[in-house]
This record gives sequence, C-alpha cells and structure tokens, in this order.
Amino acid sequence: MNWDKIVKRITPHIVKIETQSGYGTGFLSLYNENKILCGVATSMHVVSHADEWQQPIRIRHYFSGVTDFLEESNCIIFKNQDTDSAVIYFRKAGFPLPEDPIPVLPSDSIIDIGVEVG
Repeated sequence: MNWDKIVKRITPHIVKIETQSGYGTGFLSLYNENKILCGVATSMHVVSHADEWQQPIRIRHYFSGVTDFLEESNCIIFKNQDTDSAVIYFRKAGFPLPEDPIPVLPSDSIIDIGVEVG
C-alpha cells in the first residue's frame, strides 16, 4: 500500500476540533444536496461536553490552516453513544473543504479480519 498517496489524498479532508474541554480530529464526511451544509465526523467524546453545555466549537482545517468558530446556534451535533461517534453539521460558507468527501464503505460491507485499513 502506498501510504504517501493516501495521506496526500485525505489530508485536505482532515480538521482539528477544539472545545473548551479538549480537542480531537475529524474529517469531512458529507454534504447536503446543494453543498451549503457539510458534516464533519468525529468521536462523540470530543464534542459531547460542548454539545451538552451549548458551548462554541472551533474547527481548524489542517491543510489550509483556516479556522472556523462555530457558536452553538450555528451548528447541529448528532451523536451516537453506542459507537462513540458524532457528526457536526454546519454551513460551509468559505471554509476550504474539498468539493467531495472521501467515499466510505457501505455500512453493510464487512471487512475480513486481518485486512489492513488506514
């Protein structure tokens, strides 16, 4: 597997998510139909405190260095306790995310044990 090519392909999709209680990473996972809203996937534990306390979230686009500050009223967070996953929906506006998210495997696809994933 050529990791250099994979890293170059995914880096523009990666963001750092900062809250008042910590930080973590996320990646562009979806757009709405007209690409006005985007969804950034992350771990639920990264954003749960900010969501519960209605605190702002700062998103830093790793590739460009651009930062977006999301007030609680300007984003929606969907959380899944069972999988420790979350998606932050917000208006893309001028935030420099790629035009298309990286395709992911369908949820009904099963990867065999021992298969290398990155």
